[in-house]
Amino acid sequence: MTESTIVPALLTVTEVARRLGVSRQRVHQRIQSGSLKAERVQSVTAAKFHYLLPADQFGEAPAYAAPTA
Repeated sequence: MTESTIVPALLTVTEVARRLGVSRQRVHQRIQSGSLKAERVQSVTAAKFHYLLPADQFGEAPAYAAPTA
C-alpha cells in the first residue's frame, strides 16, 4: 500500500497579487506586516529568495496528497 504525504498548495507572490487585484509590492508589504502568511524559499537557479503563500488563505484547496515511495 502506498502512503501519502499532505503537500500544501502554494502560490507565488505574482499569483497572489493577481488574485487580490493588488501589486506585487503590496503583497510583499502584507507579508512583512504579518497579514499574509508566507514561506521564504531560495531560488534553485539564482542566488535570490522568493515567497510562497499557502493557497488556503485565498479560499483555494488547502493541500493535496502526494504519494510517497
